[in-house]
Amino acid sequence: MEYIHSVYLQYKKHKYAKVIVKGARKILTTDGVRHAFDTHGNNLLEMKRGQIGIVNADFNHLPEIINNPDFIEPGDIKKGKKSVMFIKKIGKKSFHVAMKFTGRDLIFATMYIKPAIK
Repeated sequence: MEYIHSVYLQYKKHKYAKVIVKGARKILTTDGVRHAFDTHGNNLLEMKRGQIGIVNADFNHLPEIINNPDFIEPGDIKKGKKSVMFIKKIGKKSFHVAMKFTGRDLIFATMYIKPAIK
């Protein structure tokens, strides 16, 4: 797995969810970024889902989204792996970043954007 960026979080228990992320290493991989663009990078298709297509510049917000989210929610369990969803409103967009647990690490799984509710 190629590591292109890692972010370290301190102890975090969000007041809106029973999710604890304690000292987990956050890792962004080329596979995760590719998946996000393949799945959520076409604005026309995303508009049909009520979402906004992601662009390169959206990844500049990742540190802010995972270090200071508005909400943290438990995610799905796929192939026996638990995940967590970081949600952050920035401007007129609501960013949703899914990360899956692998041991003590959290690996970037995908990102999608919805229009922010005022």
